Amino acid sequence: MTSVIITTFNEENNIENLLKDLKNQSILPDEIVIVDGGSTDDTVKKITEYNNNELNINLISDNTLNKKFHVGPIAAARNLGIDKAKHQDIIVTDAGCRLDKDFIKYMKEALLNNNIVGGYYSASFDNVFEERLAKVFIPTKSAFLNTNFLPSSRSIGFKKKCWVSINGYPENSYTAEDTKFALNLIEKFGPFYKEIRAIVYWILPENEIELKNKVINYAKGDKKQKLFKRKYLIKYLLVKTKLSYLYSYMKVGSSLIHRIYLYETTGYFKNN
Repeated sequence: MTSVIITTFNEENNIENLLKDLKNQSILPDEIVIVDGGSTDDTVKKITEYNNNELNINLISDNTLNKKFHVGPIAAARNLGIDKAKHQDIIVTDAGCRLDKDFIKYMKEALLNNNIVGGYYSASFDNVFEERLAKVFIPTKSAFLNTNFLPSSRSIGFKKKCWVSINGYPENSYTAEDTKFALNLIEKFGPFYKEIRAIVYWILPENEIELKNKVINYAKGDKKQKLFKRKYLIKYLLVKTKLSYLYSYMKVGSSLIHRIYLYETTGYFKNN
């Protein structure tokens, strides 16, 4: 049996779609644990009022699990949700995602014989900007199946005992907590089993401001977790030498990748 873990904070525009996707799964989750970090919009109201007769939802509200009170609120909320979960097979996803109808089915099947499972994620986009972002952020299927691929916690599964053995998600940063968590799991249990049929659709940043804020925050998290310094140094050199412009136009036909590298290196090296 499985518990699905979701964290929310001001997700009134997304949470109903995710709950609808969970209700329409070919195999329903046995339990859904939603940890809300003190939303000031209608997130909690929408969860409470949602027609969940077919969904076993355990809603936990903790007004301290947000950036105002906690340095790592997402990790802390996930840890709380997993701790309260009734079942040993854990599936984690994000409120800002949509789920393929067979997502739970394939994750459950994969967890029968594997300690740690990474699901595949694709993109959900509504404009040209988001479509270009998808070419940068979404892994190809071949890249996903590469043994070095790190699954995101928008599409990940594991045994609860594995979470216990590595002391859960690290709560010392706002972002990159799931990257560090995945690396810690790999260090102890070996490579993730890749379930390419378990698909989550990630809702991408819809404009430049949202992209900049997200990328800078991701880089800050990597810095805090002491991850990928060599990768960031290479990107810094590419930006300084303008070679990132050439690569960007070859890859996506615009300066998008160059701008992403600029935001990443700004977050990693200049906002400690």
